[in-house]
Amino acid sequence: MTRIIITLLFASTVLIAGGCGRQIADSGPQSQGNEGEVIRSGSQPNAQLESPGGTVSLFLKALRDGDEARTVNLMTAQARKAVDSSEQVSFGLQDTDGIVFRVGETRFLSDQKKMAHVEVQWDGTDVVFALRSEERGWRIAGFAAPLVPDGPLEYLNFEKPAEMLAKINAPRGDQEASVTDPNGSSGVVEQADARTGDTTRSPR
Repeated sequence: MTRIIITLLFASTVLIAGGCGRQIADSGPQSQGNEGEVIRSGSQPNAQLESPGGTVSLFLKALRDGDEARTVNLMTAQARKAVDSSEQVSFGLQDTDGIVFRVGETRFLSDQKKMAHVEVQWDGTDVVFALRSEERGWRIAGFAAPLVPDGPLEYLNFEKPAEMLAKINAPRGDQEASVTDPNGSSGVVEQADARTGDTTRSPR
C-alpha cells in the first residue's frame, strides 16, 4: 500500500503521497531550541524530557534529521501504538536545507500540569504542540498548524491517524482554529500566540 508521509514543513506542503521518506543526514544548520539552546542529534536527555518544551525540541530535531524511530518514540504511548499499526502514516521531511525552529512558551492546561500546549515557530510559521505527561516523561499527542498558507490552526491528532488524514484531505473551509488537549477535552487556541486567562504559563 502506498504510504503517506506527514511532513512538518508547515509553511508549504503538509501531505506528500507516494514512497517512504528518505533519511536526512545531519548536514543542515543546527536547530535553535527554547531560549536559544542548540539541540544536537543523539540520545534523548532525560532532563529535556522532563519539560514539554524540551520534548518538543527533541521531536523537531529528530524530525529534521529524518530519524523516524526517534520521532515516533517521543509521541504518547497511544500515538505510538496508532502510528505503528497504521499502513498509511510515516513521518519524515523531504528537504531540511535552511530549516530552523524555535520553541516558545509552554501553557499548562490545569494546575496539575499533566497536559500542556507548546508554541513553536517552524521556518517562520507559528504552530502549537499538544503534550501529555506520561511515566517516561512528556510526550507529544499531536499539533495544530495551518493546512494552507495563512489558514487557521487545525489540530492533527497523532493518536487518531485516520482522523488526521481525513482532516488533511478535507476541503478547506472557514473553520475555527483550535487545539484539543491530549485527553480529548477542549482547549481552544485562537492563534498560535493567543493567551487565555485560566492557563498556567511557563517559559519552557
